[in-house]
Amino acid sequence: MRYILKVLPVLPAAAAAAAGIYGLIYRSRKGKRAKPSGGRVAAEYLLTGWFVMFIFVTQIMPFGNGMGTRINLQPLHMFYIAYRYGSANASGVWQFLLNIIMFVPLGILFPLVFRRYRSWPKAILVSFLISLATELLQVIPQRGTDIDDVIANTVGGMCGFSLLLLVLRISDHKRKPGASGRKAIAPVMVLCLTALPFVSVKLSDGSSKYGNLYYGHLIPEELDVQCDVSDRETVRDVYRYKERIQLSALEQELQKNAGIQGTWTAGDGKDTEAVLTGDDGACIYVYPYHTWMVNYAVPETSGVTLEEDTLVQKAWDGLHRFGIDERAVSFLKDDRDAYGDSDVHLMFQSKESTDDLAVHGSIEVSLTKDGKLKGINDGGCIVSAVTGRSVFQHRKVWILPET
Repeated sequence: MRYILKVLPVLPAAAAAAAGIYGLIYRSRKGKRAKPSGGRVAAEYLLTGWFVMFIFVTQIMPFGNGMGTRINLQPLHMFYIAYRYGSANASGVWQFLLNIIMFVPLGILFPLVFRRYRSWPKAILVSFLISLATELLQVIPQRGTDIDDVIANTVGGMCGFSLLLLVLRISDHKRKPGASGRKAIAPVMVLCLTALPFVSVKLSDGSSKYGNLYYGHLIPEELDVQCDVSDRETVRDVYRYKERIQLSALEQELQKNAGIQGTWTAGDGKDTEAVLTGDDGACIYVYPYHTWMVNYAVPETSGVTLEEDTLVQKAWDGLHRFGIDERAVSFLKDDRDAYGDSDVHLMFQSKESTDDLAVHGSIEVSLTKDGKLKGINDGGCIVSAVTGRSVFQHRKVWILPET
C-alpha cells in the first residue's frame, strides 16, 4: 500500500511526460501511416504512459527495506511462508500480486496496439523479456533482482492478454451470435489459475489455531528473542500478551491477600511497575507482566528446624492465602542449597496442562527454618490459556502458538 501511495503524486507528471513523448512519436510517424482512430490514439498514449510509470517504479522510485542488494533465485518461496506461517509473515505474496497487476495493462495494450502480437506465445514473450531486462538492470542501482518479479510480471501480462481476448470474444459473439465460445476457455483458465494461489493463502490464513512467527525476513538487529536464532527454519514458542486485570486491581488483591498495610508507589517502569512498603517493613513488588513478590517482616526465629514435610505444609498455608492451591501447582523441590542463606526456599511448579493450556514457570516460597513465612515470589509462572482461564485470577494470559 505504501508503494501505491508513493505512485499517486507522480501520476500527473507521468501523464504530462507521456503526452510529450507520445506527441513526438505521433509526429514522427505522421504521413507514414493512415490517420489512426481515436481509440487507437488512446491505446497508444496509454501504452506510452504505462512505460513511463513502469520505468519510474522499477528504476527511480525508492524501494526496499534498507538491507542492500538482494538477489532471490528461489521461486515462489513466499507462498510457502504464507501457508506455513500466515500471510502476515509473508508480505511478499501481496507484493507478488502487485507485480501481476502492474503488467496487466501491458498485456492488454501491447497486443491492442501491435496486432501481430495477438497470440499467446508472443504476448507471453513480450512480458517475460521486458520483466527480465528490468530485473537485470536493477542490479546497477543496487535495487535487487528477484525471480519472483519476473514470474509475476509474466503472469500479469498473461492475465491482461486474457482479459483482452475475453473482451474480443464477447464483441465477436455480439456480432455473430452463433460463434463458438471455446476460444474463451484458455483466458478463463489463466485467470482462475492465477487467482488460485492467493485464494488458497487467504483460506488457509488463520486456519492454524494459534499462529506462528516467521523471522526469516526480519533484520537481525531489530530482532529480540530469548532463544537461539539460526538461518534455518525453526519453530519456537511465541506468546501473545493479553492483560487479564488492571494494575490497580492487582495491587488491591495482592495487598488484601498479603495483609500488609501501606501505600502503593509507582515503580521505575522498567524493573518494577509498583511497590508497596508496609508500616512494619514488609514489601510487595509488582514486576513487568504482573509477576510479583511479597516479602514479610519476620521476627527472630526460635532456632528450631522443622522437618521438610512440615515446612511444605507451612508453604501451602502461605499459598492458600493468595488463592493458589493444589489444583494449580505442585511441590517441586527444596532449593535452599542454591541460595546460600539460612532460609528455606521451596519451589512449586504449575501442573495444570491440557491440549489448550500450557503452563510454564515456578513459584518460590521462602520460610524460616522454624516455619515462619518470609516471602512468596511469583517468578514468572506464565499461564497460557486459549480458553480464557488462568491459574491465578490476577495474572495475564499468554497465547501459545501451535508448534
